[in-house]
Amino acid sequence: IQVMGEVKPNVPGVIVLAGESGFAGRMDHVFAQFDALVKAQSLWKGMRIVMFHADAISFMLFPGANTIRAAQANRGRWCALIPVVPCRSVSTTGLRWNLSKAKMKMGGLVSSSNEAVADTVEVETSDPLLFVCGLPGRLALNREEV
Repeated sequence: IQVMGEVKPNVPGVIVLAGESGFAGRMDHVFAQFDALVKAQSLWKGMRIVMFHADAISFMLFPGANTIRAAQANRGRWCALIPVVPCRSVSTTGLRWNLSKAKMKMGGLVSSSNEAVADTVEVETSDPLLFVCGLPGRLALNREEV
């Protein structure tokens, strides 16, 4: 994982991380990428940490109301809400399978294989929550692919 810089100079508080293998390959490396995202978010509180993979994007949702504006190309793509810590309450709109004050935790409810069906996805969460969404195409993340 490499810190690539800010997304745009006029978007304050955004750090981009890129993992070259995406979700393919060794599962221990996938979990290590998510662990790095959680650690980065705790180091840079208040900043949005965005991790790009070859075929997906992931970021932490903060407790409270979160609005995700999905490009039209992302409607119908898979997405997931992963509780990295137990979440006491999660409510969503804009997903194929919305949640209403759901309790989420590993070994309990995990919202995987969901789908964005609106241009805006709203997530109200009591605790930090990982959001992962498929991208419309494969990103070129190394010089050989650019």
